Amino acid sequence: MKFSSWSNQSFLAVVLGAAIVAVTLCAAIEWWAVSDLRGAFANARRGHALAEAAATMHDDVLQLRRYEKDVFLNIGSPERRADYRARWDRAMLQLRYDLQRVRAVRQGTSDAQVQYIADSIAQYREAFAHTYDLVQGGSVLTGQQANDEMARNKSSIHQAENLLVQLEREAQAHMSSIENPVGDLQWTTLGLNLMLLGIVCGPLAYALRRQPSTAA
Repeated sequence: MKFSSWSNQSFLAVVLGAAIVAVTLCAAIEWWAVSDLRGAFANARRGHALAEAAATMHDDVLQLRRYEKDVFLNIGSPERRADYRARWDRAMLQLRYDLQRVRAVRQGTSDAQVQYIADSIAQYREAFAHTYDLVQGGSVLTGQQANDEMARNKSSIHQAENLLVQLEREAQAHMSSIENPVGDLQWTTLGLNLMLLGIVCGPLAYALRRQPSTAA
């Protein structure tokens, strides 16, 4: 059967049916693409929260090390030493809070990296508390002695710092991955819409073109 033998009514009915199928197909594909993009945005939000929490934890660690040095520099002044110890305690409390934020973001995953950071921080906290007790008890009398005592456990806090920097970079790299789904969705949507336009407008133009000869 040739298209030229069809009536305009039959031809337009076929075009309408094809258009309905094309619209349904485009809607399904675009729905899938939007769902995929929604997942990418959710991952990006988690990546942003993780990068922010890891960066804050890194700042907390730097504050702890600063107050640790201040405590030992003022080892001969009980009042100043106690003041810096109180600041160290507040910084440690903030660090533990930010650690919980990281764990909340990574909830549902088995994360040995975050657990290793937590263990390293706990080891550093115990070492500092032990050294401070020695200072308070008079067993450690100079800043150098305190630093020597802490040096045995300094590797733990250095490892925690390095892992926090690595965690932050990984989260930032994960956030940047959202650019690819966005670009893919733009091109997919454009291609589907052009295809739909061709399916509908091409046959309609053909039908309108043949209408005068049919009517004659």
